[in-house]
Amino acid sequence: MSHSLVFFFLLALPLGVSADSQPWITGYFMDTSMSLDDIPWSKLTHVNHWALNPVTAAGDLDGISGDSADAFTAAAHNAGVKALVSVRDNNSSITLFSTALKNNLYGMVTNIANFVNAHNYDGVDLNWEAGDYNSQPDQNNYINLIMGLRSQLGPAKTITISVYWQRGLATVVQRTFDNLDQINVMCYDMDQFNNDLYFNSATYGAFGDLKHNNCAMQTGNFAGYVPAAKIGVGIPFYGRIWSGCADSQCSDGLHDPGQAWSGTPVQRSMHYNALINSPYWNSSHSWDTTHQSSYISINQPGAANDRFISYTDEQQINALVQLMLNHSYGGIMEYELEYDFLPTQSGDARHPLATAVYSAIYSSQQ
Repeated sequence: MSHSLVFFFLLALPLGVSADSQPWITGYFMDTSMSLDDIPWSKLTHVNHWALNPVTAAGDLDGISGDSADAFTAAAHNAGVKALVSVRDNNSSITLFSTALKNNLYGMVTNIANFVNAHNYDGVDLNWEAGDYNSQPDQNNYINLIMGLRSQLGPAKTITISVYWQRGLATVVQRTFDNLDQINVMCYDMDQFNNDLYFNSATYGAFGDLKHNNCAMQTGNFAGYVPAAKIGVGIPFYGRIWSGCADSQCSDGLHDPGQAWSGTPVQRSMHYNALINSPYWNSSHSWDTTHQSSYISINQPGAANDRFISYTDEQQINALVQLMLNHSYGGIMEYELEYDFLPTQSGDARHPLATAVYSAIYSSQQ
C-alpha cells in the first residue's frame, strides 16, 4: 500500500437533492484548535462545536465564549453547514454532569437551550459519557434531558447523541430515539478493555469472537430497535500505539494483533496528522481482511522497539462507509477534524481522511 497522501477531486452534491436527504457527515471541531477557515466545510453536513460543560452543581455552563460561538455559527451557515454545540462531561469534575441534572435538570436544559438560541446554533450534540445509565437517577435524568431539550428547542432544531452500547446508553436511546435526529455510534477505543492487542477501530469481528468489539456489531445492536436512518458510524481520526512485553522474560515485544502481554503494556493515542509525520509511518503497513482494519506491526529483536499501531486510513474508511451504505444507516461521524489537519498541504490534501469519507459516500452515488 502506498504511504503517499492521496488527492481527491471535490465532489458536489447531486443536482436537485437537498443536503438533508443525503447521508450526514458530522465532524467534531474542538473550539480554537484551528482556524475556522481551516475546517473542511465542503466535506461536511454538520459540525459539532466542542464543547460546553457544566461548571456548577446548578447546571451553569462554560467552555465556549459567546464571541467564539457567534463566529462558528456564522462560518458554518456561510458554508451551508449545520452548526451544533456539543455538551459533554466536565473533565475536571467528572461527576458534575450527573450532579447538575440531579439538582436542577430543568435549569440545565434551559441553559443549554438558551445558549443554542442565543448564538444561532442549529441544535445540540450530547456527549455525556461518565454516567451509569444502568441505574438511577442517571438513566432517567439523561432521558429527561433529551426530552426536555426537544420540548424547549422544538422540532426544527437537531439533537444528536454519541453512544456506545455499554453502560445502559442503549436503554437511554431506546426510550428517546423519537426525539433524536442522529445516534452516532463511537466505533473506536475498542482496544481498551482486553488482555490482548486489538484494534482501536475494527470494522467487523472474527466469526465466533464474543470477546472483542467491532463496528458492525455495535451499530447492529442499535439497529435492533432504532430506525437505520438515525444511526451513524463514528470514525476515529486517531490511532493507538502499543508497546511492552509479550513474555515474562521480555524477549519479545508487542507487535501483532491478538498478542497477550506480560506485565503492564504501554499505550498511547496518536492523531493521524502526527502519525503520518512520525518515523512509524515508514514501516510496513498491513490490512487485516477479517476485521477490515489497518495497522502497522514493528517487530525487531527483543522488545524495546516493537510496536503495534492501529489507525484509520482511506482503506478502512472505505470499509466503514460501505458498512454504513450496506445497512442504510444515516451517515458518518468523524472525531475529530483537528486530528486530520495537515496545514502544509493544499486543497483536499489538507484533510485527507475527511476527504476520503466524502469521496467514499458520494462516489457510490455517481
